[in-house]
Amino acid sequence: MSADPQMKLRLPRTLKNRVEAAAKLNSRSLNGEIVARLENAFREEDRLAGETAATLPEVEFVVREHVLEIASLRQTVELLAAKVNGLEVALEKAGH
Repeated sequence: MSADPQMKLRLPRTLKNRVEAAAKLNSRSLNGEIVARLENAFREEDRLAGETAATLPEVEFVVREHVLEIASLRQTVELLAAKVNGLEVALEKAGH
């Protein structure tokens, strides 16, 4: 039977005090509390990564829609600029 590997760990005193208090509250050893918290942190990280991966196609879709909308607005601005330019030329010719 192989035992779990051991490691030395340095913690700031305030963090160690918090972990000790949480371990007591949760009826766990100091090691058990650290392991439980690390496992929870990694589980949450995996959950968030999964949510991010699931929403990425939605974000890409919205970005593509906005890119198309921006291109359309650019064309509209160019058309309006051409009309304004035409009106300015017409006013100059009319002597205004």
